[in-house]
Order: sequence, then structure tokens, then C-alpha cells
Amino acid sequence: DDRGGVKGDFLYKNMLTNNIAFIEIKTPNERIVSTVYRGKEEGKENMIYGICDAVTAGVNQLLNQRKIYLKTFREENNNELNNSKCVLIVGTIPVNDDQRKSFELFRQSLREVEVYTFDEVFYRVKSLLEIVKS
Repeated sequence: DDRGGVKGDFLYKNMLTNNIAFIEIKTPNERIVSTVYRGKEEGKENMIYGICDAVTAGVNQLLNQRKIYLKTFREENNNELNNSKCVLIVGTIPVNDDQRKSFELFRQSLREVEVYTFDEVFYRVKSLLEIVKS
């Protein structure tokens, strides 16, 4: 339990390349989008929702963890830091089309952090298992 600490949830090392990735996991119950920010009618182009703190703060948390790791350890312990990936796993895909649109606009604009929901991660694992079984 490192609540409030700087340590990330996981530091993943690719055993083939030695490159590392920083992974932060929130809960599946975290909300992804908040209230309507712009627009008054669902389904209209200007309908935009804000992004919840669990997502935006999680992104900043990961970037800070990577910065501190780079400053503290550099490329020690046979770890490569070749544009190390940051991954945030949080919440589930919103059911509302406008909320999904707002979430996609936000996460697809991020350069440094990949954001996935729990249902996406489970779907990917399930798909990989089906491929391996066939």
C-alpha cells in the first residue's frame, strides 16, 4: 500500500528488448467522463463531456512516475528507456455515444500515455486466448 507515494502499480520489462513500461491501474468503477461541458442536445456534434479526475490525474501521475524513475535510476539494472510507454487502465467504456466520443477525443490526443478501460483489456485477453486456441 503506497497510497500517496511515487511508486507506480507496475513496472513492466520486455524481456526481449529490456525496454520498460510504466503501468497504473485504477478501479473498474472509476468514472471516465464527468458532466456535460458543451452542448445541450444529445447526439449533436457540439455535445462534449468533461473527463474525470481519475483519468486526467492518472495521466499526470504516470508522467511524474516516469520522470522520477528517469531522474533516479537512468538506464540501470539492464533496463532500457527507449521512449518508455506509460499505460493507464481505468473504468469501463461509457455507454452513451456522446460520452464515448468525448473519451475517445481525449485519449486519442495523448502522445505519452495510452489509456485503456478494463472491458477493453478483458476483451483483448479473451481475443488472444481464442486465437491461441484455434
